[in-house]
Order: sequence, then C-alpha cells, then structure tokens
Amino acid sequence: ANTGIVADVTTFGALLSSNGLGIISGLIAGKTAGIAGAVLFAHKTRIAIVPTDWRVAHVIGVGFFCGVGFTMSIFISMLAFEGNSALVESSKIAVLCGSALSALFGFSVLKLFLRDRRA
Repeated sequence: ANTGIVADVTTFGALLSSNGLGIISGLIAGKTAGIAGAVLFAHKTRIAIVPTDWRVAHVIGVGFFCGVGFTMSIFISMLAFEGNSALVESSKIAVLCGSALSALFGFSVLKLFLRDRRA
C-alpha cells in the first residue's frame, strides 16, 4: 500500500520484459543461490556449526524466504530508474511479484520436506 503502485494492464504486461524477468529471477534464484551457497560453504569449511538434524532442503527453503525482503529492492529501483516512471512502476510490480513467488516457493519446499520428515 505504501509503494504507490498504479496497477494497470500495461504495468503487469511489463513483467515479461527483460527488466521485470531480471528482477523476479534475481529475487527468487539469486537470493536463494547466494544464501544457500554461503551457508553450505560455511558448513563445508567448518566456519559455521549447523544442527545435526538439518537438511539441505531447510537451507533452500529459507533461502527462498530471503527473497521476500522487498523494501530495499523497491528503493533501489526508484533510484536506478529515476525520471522513467513507467520503468519504476513496472520494477515495483516485479519486486512485489518476485517477493510473493519467493514466499510461495519457500513455503512449498519447507512444507513438502517437513511432511516427509514427520512421516
């Protein structure tokens, strides 16, 4: 509500542009790969100690949830595309969609993994 997004057909159509797809894939795949990679690297090099009952699926699920932080992404989009209101608006929509998809993927991964674990 505080982003001031004007949602119309052209704004949602811009999600399939290279800018929109880049933002969405960065939030979903980029943050997940970065977080999971850093945690797995820290575990392998013994920089960090992890619980004995953890699985890689835990790290991937939480990595997806890290794509939800959209406040700075919207702020950076506003600074990067200052003067081009159409690009700012489409970037805001892409950030919100990427964040929602990240939350959905994270929930799905953890839900599926935890269901198998309880059984």
